[in-house]
Amino acid sequence: LDLNKNEVTEGPVLMKPRYAHSATVFNMMGAKYVAVAGGFIDYSITDYVEVLKYCGEGGVILDGGDFRQLAPMKVKRFDFGLGVLGKSLAAFGGEPTIISDQIETYNPNLTQWQLTNNFVSVKGRHYFSTVTFPS
Repeated sequence: LDLNKNEVTEGPVLMKPRYAHSATVFNMMGAKYVAVAGGFIDYSITDYVEVLKYCGEGGVILDGGDFRQLAPMKVKRFDFGLGVLGKSLAAFGGEPTIISDQIETYNPNLTQWQLTNNFVSVKGRHYFSTVTFPS
């Protein structure tokens, strides 16, 4: 998206098409990424996560690049929140409600998601949308 030229060009394509997923931007190991997680793939709820590095170390904007797969989330979710908790990529809420109240975060050092001891505080609130403000 080029606001100065009022132009939109097609960007990198997701590895797996999906719907009812969540997406956010976040920092990991000194670089900035876009994460796309969960939702439905081929009519099945998924824990699939992929990321695109868009800004490298030192703030250099990267041109091009492809999405790559991260470790799957611990909970298969759709219509959930994906954002940053502290300094970690975090997933919370959504459906199915059996375990989706528990918040999980991605640990880049272990390259895996970990369930936290934190839960969505309002019982019965499952559908989320997140907004990220740049720092």
